[in-house]
Amino acid sequence: MKTETKLLVPRLAIVALCFTAGAAQAEASANVTLISDYLFRGITQTDHQAALQGGIDWSGASGLYASVWLSDTDFNPPGEETSGVEVDLIAGYVHQFGAVAADIGFISYQYPNIDANLEEIYLGFSAGGGSAKVYYDWDNETTYLEGGYEWSVRENLTLGVAGGWFEAEGPGDYIHYGFSLGTSAGGFDWTLGVSDTDIDGDDITALVGITRSFDL
Repeated sequence: MKTETKLLVPRLAIVALCFTAGAAQAEASANVTLISDYLFRGITQTDHQAALQGGIDWSGASGLYASVWLSDTDFNPPGEETSGVEVDLIAGYVHQFGAVAADIGFISYQYPNIDANLEEIYLGFSAGGGSAKVYYDWDNETTYLEGGYEWSVRENLTLGVAGGWFEAEGPGDYIHYGFSLGTSAGGFDWTLGVSDTDIDGDDITALVGITRSFDL
């Protein structure tokens, strides 16, 4: 069900190959984020504590793209050490069909400190301010559907709404939903939001985040 941490090296090589292919017509950027709680599909990954996150994104003129993204985490699987850092390796392809963009790809969630790695494939569509995407994890037989919409409320202020449905083989299905406000000031992107799920005992989570992006 779970992959071994040693597979991190060849997957990094695959991402590196994507970065070098067609580099003359490629664009690359980096980002660093400080957020009050790292929520993954509505569930805290840091025990409701702040997280430092960052990544590098590459996109080519052909539609190919790749990313490496890292975040602090703080959850303890039974019998294992603290989860430590999460490393996400992403590779995909996006193509524009008129006003609609189709996106297909692969993501590997790596936890070098523990045995909790997993992989998913995904397919998504976006048009205007709306988007929808489905993820499938074949090892754990889980499916995740997400959708969202973003409006420009006024100049330099956006409102976003989003939700998702997680389905597993057996118990564990749930939905989550939330909204966020975003703006830019002082060279940073600022986000304020709330998130909740239909899981019994789960409380509404308020989020504050600040991001700095850089062209490479």
